[in-house]
Amino acid sequence: MNLPAISKISLYRLTQEGEMAPSPTQISPPILKMMVGALVDFWLEQEVNTQLWLKLPPTYSWQTEIEAYQSQGKLQQLFYCDSGANNPLVSTENQVSPNGKIIPVQLQSNYWLGKEFFLIVLSPSLCSMILAQWQSPKSDKANSPYLKTVITFQPKVIARVLAGIKIASLRPSTQFLQTNQFSLPEKVNATAKVWEQLLLKQLQRTEGMFQSQIFGELNSTISNLKETLSLKEELLCSLVRELRPPITTMKTALSLLQSNQLKKLQRERYLSLIERECQKQNDLIFALVELININQTANSDTQPYVKIEDLIPGIVSTYQPLAQEQGIQLGYTISPNLPLAACSSNSLKQI
Repeated sequence: MNLPAISKISLYRLTQEGEMAPSPTQISPPILKMMVGALVDFWLEQEVNTQLWLKLPPTYSWQTEIEAYQSQGKLQQLFYCDSGANNPLVSTENQVSPNGKIIPVQLQSNYWLGKEFFLIVLSPSLCSMILAQWQSPKSDKANSPYLKTVITFQPKVIARVLAGIKIASLRPSTQFLQTNQFSLPEKVNATAKVWEQLLLKQLQRTEGMFQSQIFGELNSTISNLKETLSLKEELLCSLVRELRPPITTMKTALSLLQSNQLKKLQRERYLSLIERECQKQNDLIFALVELININQTANSDTQPYVKIEDLIPGIVSTYQPLAQEQGIQLGYTISPNLPLAACSSNSLKQI
């Protein structure tokens, strides 16, 4: 088997060379995590001891599945590839764990290896592998980055990847260079074939459902944005319509006031008209500012809440004298255990 130079080696590319090349599938990171969990669950059901070769993103959420598998006592060795310093499963960089079960493996830092993750499980009668490579969108308008992924139970394909890992290793230990404790099976058994087909179908179906959900949420967001923009455009048109008549009226009144032939009553009437139209504009602008404040408050992380029972007495007492002048009797009844009102106190007072 001819392998490329270390600087150009790509484990994903090795899966596509030679016999039994598995078909790749494009998936998103959440689906990759789900499939890793599914493969771990499969091996938990097998009554065999195993050896793991692992390179996954160094976050705790990815480690929980592996830790669950470790706790079952079926794992004989775990070769953790990449940087042991960033690995929650390895306490000291480049040192074998005291029980010899976890062996950190430093890999070369090249462009392709940095974008690849894998989980390889070996046993005397069965082996499996998930290998994924990050892919960047071809244009800024394309979707977010995705993973080109292969799932296989084929010993020949897995052997090519293991050979590539060994060549890419920076500091191979004696154990690492030795022949694997579990030799790869010569052929795929019937169970492995069925599981490979099931996992591939489940992978494609789940990714399709995930993408449909994402597209549905995206379409809903776009529809909401369009509706919001339409409402804002309608509000702006209404604002222009409301502003135009007062301005026209005031311009007319001002031009009439310039006449020297106006009588005192006419002048007072025009001045009163200007004052009234100015007040209309002032009220309109004040209402617009209030609307902006309400919108900003609604989009804020700190939504104000007020107790209705604390505000009602003060509001009623303010308008009580005016009501009495009109022969109106004001009163109020407050129900116990009222919920908080999601608005500012000024907004509630205006209501």
